[in-house]
Amino acid sequence: MASRRATTPNRFPRSSSANTERIANYCDDYVPIGLASAMANSDPSTGSAHSNHESPSSSRSIGSLSHQSSLSSITVPPTLPPPNAEHSHHSLTAAAAAADSASTSSSASRSAANTGVMSHSHVSFNDDQSAKPPPTRHVTVLQPDQNKPKPTGSRRQTANAFDIAKAIQKGKEENVKRFDVSKSQITQIPSSIKELVCLVELYLYQNKLALLPAEIGFLTELQTLGVSENSLTGLPDSLVNLRKLRVLDLRHNKLNDIPPVVYQLTSLNTLFLRFNRIRQVENDIQALSALTTLSLRENKIDTLPPAIGRLVNLVGLDISYNHLKTIPYDIGNCAQLQSLDLQHNEIRTLPASIGNLKLLNRLGLRYNQLESLPQTLSNCSQIQEFNIESNNVTLLPDGLLSSLVNLSSITLSRNKFDNFPMGGPMQFRSVTSLSMELNQVKNIPYGIFSRAECLSKLNMSINQLTSLPLDIRTWNKIVELNLGTNQV
Repeated sequence: MASRRATTPNRFPRSSSANTERIANYCDDYVPIGLASAMANSDPSTGSAHSNHESPSSSRSIGSLSHQSSLSSITVPPTLPPPNAEHSHHSLTAAAAAADSASTSSSASRSAANTGVMSHSHVSFNDDQSAKPPPTRHVTVLQPDQNKPKPTGSRRQTANAFDIAKAIQKGKEENVKRFDVSKSQITQIPSSIKELVCLVELYLYQNKLALLPAEIGFLTELQTLGVSENSLTGLPDSLVNLRKLRVLDLRHNKLNDIPPVVYQLTSLNTLFLRFNRIRQVENDIQALSALTTLSLRENKIDTLPPAIGRLVNLVGLDISYNHLKTIPYDIGNCAQLQSLDLQHNEIRTLPASIGNLKLLNRLGLRYNQLESLPQTLSNCSQIQEFNIESNNVTLLPDGLLSSLVNLSSITLSRNKFDNFPMGGPMQFRSVTSLSMELNQVKNIPYGIFSRAECLSKLNMSINQLTSLPLDIRTWNKIVELNLGTNQV
């Protein structure tokens, strides 16, 4: 039977790719989900609150200085590095030598009477006109009796490097509470940073920092420290003095381990460690009992310690895109969890204790190696989207989908189902979208969608259907039906 709307089935398997989440999905965003809400509770994610470090509309920027009505701050624009003078000189010399050779050859063929001064000029320009300011112009004058070019004129620097020391001095004079020097090509932070004793927020995004100075430990009023997109391999022990620190953003660095000092920052409620090289989470994580948001996404972690269960205030835990094979039973102690993202791992089973997470509204399980799901998952009645795409599941627990009364979307694609889930028509009563593509389903039960009053999208492509139920004419609400690559 011809489908009402022809769509091309996706035959391909998985594709590879978290006051403030101004600290940006950048991929998903420049800043991960959860920061904005976390900061609202802590004094400064879920959205990209980073916004590329934009100042509030009420502020007025002068150079590197910005004034606000209630919060003094300093923000500097990005700068460009100076041109490579040495490279330019070598290019100029080579060009001049070529011109000299050509000039000598030409003069030999001319008459002896032509003894006037011969001159040639060469102008060197920067090739990258879009990325750098107007280049320096160099002129070389060649005389017939000279073998070496003599540059004339003076070289001038067209792009001044950002002077962070001056910015710090101005910040000190203004008693700033917010200091933002992101995207400034900074390679190091001077020790004078300790003089900004009033700082509440410090942003160092997208620079070239390999380390932070120990003097940051003097900033005892600091509540937010953003150092994402640098080259950090560790943190100074002096950070232990930051007793008021609430948000620590270390995304996109070169950390092989979680720095030991992080486990001592017991005031933290938001910790971003996404996209590093971390292989292990220590049991010391239990000390961070105030954490509400923890992102370990896109690392190389293969196990979670049982101590993760001590983080009883966790609302969001993202450990997707790692190498996890199991989840500790203690995860069930994190009863405040609302979002648990485990997608793109190697998980084969889930602990029964996951049923204790009754506030869970988002559970990411796609692209794992699950063969079954625990019956206790039916206790998580707040889940709105049930997605187990690309696993090895053959059968769901009886009545599982029926118990998830808030379901709006079900995705069972790329598994090993040969029948519809057990649960009857009631399991689809609030569902708007159902996808079971790339399974082994042989038939659609008669009346299975009789209670599906909201179902508008149905994807049954790439199965083994040989016929359709007689009540297909009653599927009046479905506007997108894909039955491609079957035998009907």
